[in-house]
Amino acid sequence: MVAVVASKKTEDGYVTTLASQQARSNAQGKFELDVTFTDKTYRPQLIVRKNDSSLKIIDIDLKSIQDRYDIELSVSQPLRIRLVDLEGQPADNLTLDWLFFRNLTDRPAVVPPRMQTDANGYVTIEHVALGDGIWLEVFGDERFAPQTLSINTDEPEVRPERDATYRPNVKKVPPDNTVTIPLAPSQPFSGQVLLGDTDQPAANAPISIWSSQQQASGSMVTLHSKTDRQRRFTLNPYPGMRYGIQVDPPEDTPYQSVQLRDLRWSSGKETSAMKIRLPEGWIAGGQVTHAVTGEPISGVYVQYLADAKNPNRTPDFIEGWQAAVRTDGEGRFRVTALPGLGTLVAHAGKSKPFVMKSMGSREVRIGQPGGTRYYAHAFQRLVSGKGNPTTSLKLQPSLPLLLHLQDHEGKPIEHASYTSVLEGGPLDIVYRGSAEPIVSDQTVLHGLARGDKRRIYVWHEDRKLGAAATLIGGKKAQTITMRPAGSATMRFVDQSGDPIADQPLGRFIGLQFVMTETSGSKTSEERLLPDMDFYWNFKRDRRDAEPRTDSDGRVMLENLIPGVPYEIHYSLDKEIKTARFVVEPGEQADLGNIINDGLEELR
Repeated sequence: MVAVVASKKTEDGYVTTLASQQARSNAQGKFELDVTFTDKTYRPQLIVRKNDSSLKIIDIDLKSIQDRYDIELSVSQPLRIRLVDLEGQPADNLTLDWLFFRNLTDRPAVVPPRMQTDANGYVTIEHVALGDGIWLEVFGDERFAPQTLSINTDEPEVRPERDATYRPNVKKVPPDNTVTIPLAPSQPFSGQVLLGDTDQPAANAPISIWSSQQQASGSMVTLHSKTDRQRRFTLNPYPGMRYGIQVDPPEDTPYQSVQLRDLRWSSGKETSAMKIRLPEGWIAGGQVTHAVTGEPISGVYVQYLADAKNPNRTPDFIEGWQAAVRTDGEGRFRVTALPGLGTLVAHAGKSKPFVMKSMGSREVRIGQPGGTRYYAHAFQRLVSGKGNPTTSLKLQPSLPLLLHLQDHEGKPIEHASYTSVLEGGPLDIVYRGSAEPIVSDQTVLHGLARGDKRRIYVWHEDRKLGAAATLIGGKKAQTITMRPAGSATMRFVDQSGDPIADQPLGRFIGLQFVMTETSGSKTSEERLLPDMDFYWNFKRDRRDAEPRTDSDGRVMLENLIPGVPYEIHYSLDKEIKTARFVVEPGEQADLGNIINDGLEELR
């Protein structure tokens, strides 16, 4: 049995999983699948197994898709576990599933069926090869919270120091032993959602709850639901020490979203008989159209950002990406806003053929120049209130730019990764240095108007080649020449001149790259801040081991893109200092000694 299972990554970052094709091999073990991948395909995998074999999962590289796979299946080595509550009582009749397959819309035969514990809490996990790690989702019920099990993976059973991520329940399970795993109990939050100061129910209102395993900060996981017709909700969140709830108004109603932060669960009415009221707001309506043809544009993300001086703005008002809406088939939208000053922001999504515009955060928030650059396809200042006409947002068409990649000898390069402000997401409207795939002579960049200039950084991991270039709007095609990576060395010492030895760099410096420089007024407040991100964010899909200083405090940073401005941020005299440098192709920059005094407080 074989199938291709892939996720479809939507423009707002959500992922849905589906099986695109499935088949059975013939008597000779041969199979054939006809699969089409698009630019929305995310993490495609070839899934293979026989009835008595282990499950084989093969990642499909979209950059170099093979037309033939020779697969050897291993013997299944079943794992036996027993799930219990915190008092050791069996967790009977609980449903489990392989984590990656839990949201499959169509479950192909090759995917093992969901599992269920018996009356004593035992369950056998089939189709596992010896030495393979697996992740299982435990579906919650009235006794237990939904939770994830990490079995025989590379993750340590004990949380590492300074690890503030949300972790699964990690266990090592030998093939010939049964391991007992205690599960976290259910900690439900329930209550009612009401509209304004009335007792009118907020039926079918989206509601979500996040869970954090830290007393403060740390990452979190979120569970989504809706209120019922009687405005009631019951949420069974993932295990945590700290929780937060967000309620959004029912569609097309003039009420605000509400967030409840830093909640702690209790067995009393504080979490079992909650009353959440949605404050009154105002609906800002309008239409998004093509600036030249006048045609409506569907699927555009529209956000509302209140002016900082808007007297109706409260600290708990939810706006921006958390309250964004999308235009319908006629390009129309209705988004929750406040009476008074604000700004509508429209973003059609990644790689859409519209001019990418920018506006400083101070201009958006207070009508003054400066601040962080926001990127979107349209900005519209708004004075909202009853009786206002609908707002028209017009998106200007951009000029496409075809990219050709070559090395320093003029030989073509087929594919690489790049980052640019043109590829920002539709919800997070500030620059993020994520890596996007580029295929030479196929990838077309959008977002440039005639005469626009935008920076682009390109990297080829296998050959360690990189380039920094300026894209120019109005050209039909542009060649980017990639050159050998550079490197940089430095020596970290304390204020006494002694070396800071054997320390990971990420704990006391930040290596960032600058995409767009500071510009605008000489007054610091009115300047547009630079677009920057951490070096490792662009290298996220191929992260090397974190560099450490040697016994003399020295460290080398490798695989740096020539021509890119890099900055090292470190602590000296209780202030953050900056060392900026640019590397030349194939050369090594020596930054000398860097005095850092911020190490002790981070140990």
